[in-house]
Amino acid sequence: MKRKQVYYTAMAAAMIAGLASCSSEEIVSTGEGDSVVTFTAQLPSSLSRTYGDGLKATTLHYAVYEAGSTTPLAVCPVDNGYATEGTATFTNLTATVQVSLAQGKTYDFMFWADAGEDSPYKFDAEGQKVTIDYTNSKFTGSNENLDAFYGSSSIKVDGASKGTATLTRPFAQLNIGTSDITASTAAAFVPATASVTVTQVGNEFSIATGKVTSTYADPVTFAAAELPGETFPVNGYQYLSMNYVLVGGDDATTDVTLNVFNADKSKYVEGNYTGVPVKANYRTNIYGALLTNPVDYNVTINKDFAGGLEPVRVSSKQEFEEALEAAQAAGEDVTIILDEDITLGYGLSFGSTKSSAPASRSNDGSFNAINGVTISLGGHKMTVSGSINLYGDAELNIINGTVACNTTASGKSGIYVEWTSTLNLTSVTLTTDNNYLNSGIFVGDQATVNMKDSKIYGPNSISLGISTNASNLVATSPSFTMNLENVEVDIRDTALFSNNPATISIKNCTFKSFLQPGMLRGGDYTFEGDNYFILVPERGRSLGTYNHWQTLDRGTYWHSNGNYLPSAAMVIGNYTNNDSYYYRTKIDIADGAHVYAAVQMLEGSTNEEAQAECPKFCNVIMAANQGDGYGVYMNKLPEVKESMSALNFVYITKNIFLNGVEQDVYDPASAEGWVPTAEN
Repeated sequence: MKRKQVYYTAMAAAMIAGLASCSSEEIVSTGEGDSVVTFTAQLPSSLSRTYGDGLKATTLHYAVYEAGSTTPLAVCPVDNGYATEGTATFTNLTATVQVSLAQGKTYDFMFWADAGEDSPYKFDAEGQKVTIDYTNSKFTGSNENLDAFYGSSSIKVDGASKGTATLTRPFAQLNIGTSDITASTAAAFVPATASVTVTQVGNEFSIATGKVTSTYADPVTFAAAELPGETFPVNGYQYLSMNYVLVGGDDATTDVTLNVFNADKSKYVEGNYTGVPVKANYRTNIYGALLTNPVDYNVTINKDFAGGLEPVRVSSKQEFEEALEAAQAAGEDVTIILDEDITLGYGLSFGSTKSSAPASRSNDGSFNAINGVTISLGGHKMTVSGSINLYGDAELNIINGTVACNTTASGKSGIYVEWTSTLNLTSVTLTTDNNYLNSGIFVGDQATVNMKDSKIYGPNSISLGISTNASNLVATSPSFTMNLENVEVDIRDTALFSNNPATISIKNCTFKSFLQPGMLRGGDYTFEGDNYFILVPERGRSLGTYNHWQTLDRGTYWHSNGNYLPSAAMVIGNYTNNDSYYYRTKIDIADGAHVYAAVQMLEGSTNEEAQAECPKFCNVIMAANQGDGYGVYMNKLPEVKESMSALNFVYITKNIFLNGVEQDVYDPASAEGWVPTAEN
């Protein structure tokens, strides 16, 4: 099934709601030296009557603790005296909580506001947490009674003290809307109810930390409910369902299944949306012609419930520029949705400050004051005449389409992810229409790259798929983080070139190129699913003479200064006297996962010269720096599968370990190679 989704992580959550009163009963001092402490808060009076207005959260639960303690104090007034948990009711969006506390001490307050008896949440003062019972019959779709808020605050008692507290929604609001109810009805499917199933949601939430502390093991279904009558957040669409998803304060993704039924449930339409971004106190909107074309949809995530820029649809270069300029002027993150292919006559630069892009890479497409930009391609192509540059804390999210980076400068990359910036690609093909691109993505020392269901494609035009530069790094240097899932890198020379002490997660990915499909030269790697590293000799330039191509029979088959490296389907580890490359390489292959290495001809190839070279390449070569902690450490070996080379595993140096057992050095005089085991 074709899927379109957004992978978007916005810059900062805004707080939206407040708390309410503890009791209308006057609180008096309970002992000598005690003082009355008052907390006051108010919900924003500008809230409109729509989903997410917070008005259903009418019951406040609270507890009080001595500062730093997790034991609740019995100071909350109840009918029969005082208890460790108190409740109160919102009145006109304003509330006052009063308790009597000892003079001179500091106290922590924990708050939770929900719909009272109409909600499935349990406030636990002892654990400073809230638990959720997903088997509760109250878990129905489009149910505003599932909205809730949390918060905490501290105060030092100095006479009659007053404090304020602002509560925040721990949920993401997941909205699903469609534009084709009329067309669907005309086609004899009249939608009446909808259910939604989500994965990876929390069932326990810490009020103290604002984090989910337990995740529900099974998918959670919000039972079928009538279609909402509220106004959908995106113009031109009508609600199918609205639900609150517990994700705490962290960014997360969830897989969503939508089922829309007719009145007697004899017919239904199903939609499946993977990798949907959700964030506490943000709205995620899934929308499209979901009833008549359920595989074609958009996903956007709005900054908060109280405002922010609406997604902007563009169909021209001018409209694209205007959308970025408006966001820059407003100081807001922005989501841009393409309705047509567009071509920009320049590159793009994004940074957290106006000066964060170095002049050498600035250009007339520079938007350096914007932190968060989401470009939803809608299946279209965006052509950039240059590079895309990320600096500072910038975050760029590109979804569902093709990006062509057509830089004419020598040695340039398609996308630079520098400093502490973040790049998220979901369902994207990154390519170039020009003859040469040094690398598809260049990853800086402390950057983050997340790719899912995406591809870097340039078998004759892109030298390096994903590349790094370790010239100034040592073992203790902070380095980048990369998460790759269902990614294919199909380029000319080196598909994955990582020479940093990075953290890299790889799941169900394929890397295909000529020199080294996998250059794992330092860092910690985790593999899940089935992964392939395939060396393709046909893509070699001037076979036998290209100076970066070193096979075992040509002499220099060890790592030297980082430029002359052996050719193999996988090259793992370091071997250098350069301090900049002196760190370990750790390979962790999960249970049930596979990492395959092979030398293969392209399907249908008749290149006899390349075919004759195949046996000279290694499937896997490993080399390690010497010294405790600087070697290569593996829990499993990669597997050789359908390879045209018999040189399976070559160990150039000592200090290479399989499950704690050091492996023997390979003897290059042996023509057959050998497969080591943990007993060797």
